[in-house]
Amino acid sequence: MSWATTCSDHPVELASSEANINSHESVVNNHHEPHNDETNNHQQNQTTTGKKLSKEEKLQKRKERWDNKREKFKNHKKKKKEIKQEQKKKESDEFFEKLREELSKEEFDKLMEENKKKKEARIESQRKQKEEMQRKLQHVMTTGLSNDSNVCINIDCSFNDKMTDVEIVSLAQQIGKCYAAYRKMTSPFYLVATSLDGALYEDMKKFEGFPDKWFMHHSKNHFTQEFEKQYKENKIIYLSADAEEEITEFQNGYVYVIGGIIDRNRHKNLCNTLAKDEYKLPTAKFPLEKYVDMKAATVLTTNQCVEIIATVMELKTQNPSQSNDDMWKQALQKIIPMRKRKT
Repeated sequence: MSWATTCSDHPVELASSEANINSHESVVNNHHEPHNDETNNHQQNQTTTGKKLSKEEKLQKRKERWDNKREKFKNHKKKKKEIKQEQKKKESDEFFEKLREELSKEEFDKLMEENKKKKEARIESQRKQKEEMQRKLQHVMTTGLSNDSNVCINIDCSFNDKMTDVEIVSLAQQIGKCYAAYRKMTSPFYLVATSLDGALYEDMKKFEGFPDKWFMHHSKNHFTQEFEKQYKENKIIYLSADAEEEITEFQNGYVYVIGGIIDRNRHKNLCNTLAKDEYKLPTAKFPLEKYVDMKAATVLTTNQCVEIIATVMELKTQNPSQSNDDMWKQALQKIIPMRKRKT
């Protein structure tokens, strides 16, 4: 089982309760909607001639439904953001209209000019900050592992055949979250996705700017081929929740592999076994038990693994004298959600 096996990708169940009989009837109808969907899906899984669809056609229809749901959610978020922006603008207009009534014309014009300068300065500062971050990301992309100058975090995407289409879509979303966390780093590592091909690659192409504008190296090659030099030099460590050894720090010139798989516990100990038996690689796990009291399984999602590593490395950059214990404690408590911890 990889750390990247997720417990958090199950559909969120929404419950609602109303006091009156009419709303109760609505709740009952909503409760039966999945059954109706299943009936409709069953009917859709047959052609007009009565012939059942093939497995591939069923999977394609399921994927289309998933894409439609994701598009609806995306539009919902966009609409919600627009409403929030409109409300903010309305409040701002009301605030300045009130000031206009309270202040003289000279005082009001002076205040508006000061606000304009502050806004321009803030925008310029944000622009420079963004340019600096992009420069650092580009530098890491260019240098890679040359002269052992960077830490490499590799997402192993070689498990497409062990996931359903829906799970592959979920993994693509997690990789998107990995990249979002990576882009915010002040001292970024070298982020790579290997064996990125097929359905997962097609799902990744739905993200804005991927692959051409992403500062993330990707390859169809397996990581043992992509990092052949490090493989021969024993500088690859596979991270797995099933490993015996704990990792304490990340060294330049080394490749740390995270298994990109969502298997809902179908393939227990998969990544750890592959790494040790097939690739002859050392494996390691995060020191979860030492710093976080987990409810049960210590399995984390792909993006949580990357976010933890990013946080540990950022803390190290910000305060080099800080102990490893303190950094790991802060990182794990920041990233691991409360629902996975004992209360």
